Order: sequence, then C-alpha cells, then structure tokens
Amino acid sequence: MDRLVRVVWDDAWADHGWSDETEAGPVTCMSVGFVVQETTKGILLAQSVSQSGFGSMWFVPSDMIVSVYHLKLGETA
Repeated sequence: MDRLVRVVWDDAWADHGWSDETEAGPVTCMSVGFVVQETTKGILLAQSVSQSGFGSMWFVPSDMIVSVYHLKLGETA
C-alpha cells in the first residue's frame, strides 16, 4: 500500500436549530489516506494499513471529488 493521496471533495452542508439562512451549498473538504481501491464510482481510502487489513476506511463518490493529489512517501524520521 504505497499510494498516499490528498482528496479534495465537496460534502453536503447542514444546519441545526432555527435559522434564517436561505443560501447553502457544498462544503469543500480535504482528506488524506492510503488508496485501497479507485474505480469510476469513487475512491476508497484507509487511514491505517497493516499486514492484516485496513483501519478507518471511507469512500468518496466520484461526483463529489474535486481533485486528487498524489503525495510522496518520505524516508523514516
């Protein structure tokens, strides 16, 4: 698992309680993770990777993705 990426994606906007807000739109988010799978439907990322599997996975649908930046894995500290 050597593909580390930063995904910029649009998420839904929500409010709670009373509001007089009449305009809303998507909220731009950024996530960093290891690519588990990438298809035309979207990208599946994992926060952690081990020999026995993946930890804390999440999926971002293609229609929500703004951009994907491939990050260089550095040397150990």
